[in-house]
Amino acid sequence: MKKTGLFLFLIFFSVPLFSAVYRVEDISFYPDRIFIGDEVTCRLIIGKDLSAQCLPPLPETLPQSGSVTVRSVTVQDEGERAVIDILFSPYTVGFFYLPAVKCGDFEISGIRVTVLSLFAKGESPSMESPSPVYRLRGLYIGLAVGSCLLMLIPVFLLAFLPGMKKRLKQMAVRLFRRNPYRIFSSACRNLEKSVDFMDSRQLYNELTKIFRRYLTVRTGENFFIVMTREMSERLSAYLDDPEACRTAADIMEHSDAVRFGAKTEGISREKKDLVRIREIAGKIEECVTGRKKI
Repeated sequence: MKKTGLFLFLIFFSVPLFSAVYRVEDISFYPDRIFIGDEVTCRLIIGKDLSAQCLPPLPETLPQSGSVTVRSVTVQDEGERAVIDILFSPYTVGFFYLPAVKCGDFEISGIRVTVLSLFAKGESPSMESPSPVYRLRGLYIGLAVGSCLLMLIPVFLLAFLPGMKKRLKQMAVRLFRRNPYRIFSSACRNLEKSVDFMDSRQLYNELTKIFRRYLTVRTGENFFIVMTREMSERLSAYLDDPEACRTAADIMEHSDAVRFGAKTEGISREKKDLVRIREIAGKIEECVTGRKKI
């Protein structure tokens, strides 16, 4: 009987310890104005009845939620009081409740936090925290608006800045002129891969077309109307290499002989011409643009 009475006595007087969370003397936040992304300390001051007992243990795990990240929980004994600091960072605007922190049987819950927008410098907002769907939608809207504003910049420059239209046109011309050699070189490599399967006339037809197109786009002169016998002379205006100019003219003459005279010298000559014409185009690219091509 005595043991039963002692057991009931201990249970009865241990209730205040477990319910001490409801008798917190003071709650404060540092800083007192909380903005999204801040590191905030929530300080709880617990009265004498708790300090007189053993301090609650640290939580085994830190609670988390979609609105806040709890970084640490510390418990300090200051003689007549106990101080519990909860360090957290909020990630949504509005108000929410800190997730419950369990220090053994001692539970801290129901602490309301109000988070201000970075743009709000007046009264604290009382709106509910937006859902992830709305946050994502707001991001997409912001990106769309930003893209529209960027598209308006050229219009503004053309409309209000003198001479800008001409300069933009020149920039566009320079930009598009960077592509011809890359296109020509890629086409040559494709022909090299197909040389074993293509008819000689078809191959030289394609080679002549892509070479004259490259020269026309790169130099601005219409090489489609340049006679083959004039090729060496016209190339010398853009290429300071007489031997390379003569080689290019020789390849074009051989191409005419194959296309119109059914002349053929075998696959070895075709492969050699493809390699040589690409090297000559690289030299022209270097002379015209100042950029070495390999």
